[in-house]
Amino acid sequence: MFTSVLPLVSILIPVYNRERLVRQAIESTVSQTYPNIEVVAVDNCSTDSTFEILQEYARKDSRVRCSRNESNLGAARNWMRCLELSRGDYIKLVFSDDWLEPKALERMVPALREHPEAGLCYSSVIYHNSDVPGFPKIQVANSLGRDQPVGRYSFLRGILDGSMSVPHSPGQALLRRKDFQAWLTIDDHNRLGLPCGRYGMGNDVLLYLRACGDYPCLFHLAEPLAHYRIHASSITISSRDSSGELCVLSAIAHFLAEKKMPIREKRSLLGLLWLKLFFRNPLRYLPPSRWSTLAEHYSRLFPNDDEARGANMLTVDAMAYVAHSSLQLIPRVARKIRRLRFTSLSRGNNAATGV
Repeated sequence: MFTSVLPLVSILIPVYNRERLVRQAIESTVSQTYPNIEVVAVDNCSTDSTFEILQEYARKDSRVRCSRNESNLGAARNWMRCLELSRGDYIKLVFSDDWLEPKALERMVPALREHPEAGLCYSSVIYHNSDVPGFPKIQVANSLGRDQPVGRYSFLRGILDGSMSVPHSPGQALLRRKDFQAWLTIDDHNRLGLPCGRYGMGNDVLLYLRACGDYPCLFHLAEPLAHYRIHASSITISSRDSSGELCVLSAIAHFLAEKKMPIREKRSLLGLLWLKLFFRNPLRYLPPSRWSTLAEHYSRLFPNDDEARGANMLTVDAMAYVAHSSLQLIPRVARKIRRLRFTSLSRGNNAATGV
């Protein structure tokens, strides 16, 4: 491969207090078989020796550049700072406690270049659990079994109902620079009073959502090219309480409010969003006396009251459609059961008579 004709890929490593883990992240980036890269690492005002480690790698390898913020900007703003210091045509975000397979970019760059209709390219991932109870030690996730485009509606449904295993973290994705810049949200994007932007919760999944909003599909690579470390101090684990999930639901609500799409798709997705909120704590919302609380919490996921009212109307339509479909389905299922029972009895009678 000739480096001069290959597009430059900027690998962004935002980092805070990761002196024990950041070496593996950097080593995995400078070991890429794809030759035309730069590594931009920005220390978010760490209080340990993280920045000294970044400087060590920058002295050894001219492809590595590092910077240090004078104050902690929060996660999403530090992602943006990394982008501002980069120059590449493509953006690969690598979090400081994760790492890449050596051929990750060699696989991902051609896939995205060959599929201009795809908003981004993402791979499956391997999770490594070091010290968190309740998680398997090693687990492969988000693989669809083969390389393939994923339609945007299928991806969006997968986020909400689990019908397809899809990622939330941009650590699995390669994006075009212009898209990353346009889609990255650094604010808190919620009316819930939660510090979503500070920890990058919801801001991460918005990159996938907006890819679905601006392109007809995403492109999936079945091979796991990224590794995520599950540990007690990771954002994924430390935000497992209600705040992390609410940030994601709010991000989805904001996306559905801002994007135009076919009414049937939007109605279905809003209905799934409502169900997702309800099933977070069904015992809390189940009594009729608490339905107004559920409606209020659902409304606050959206950017403003006008958007919430419009979403509520479509959601009621979606719930009515589901109820109507279910009622229609019951007699069909009953007829099918009767037919199966009759067939089974007929076969039993035929066997008994030797026919």
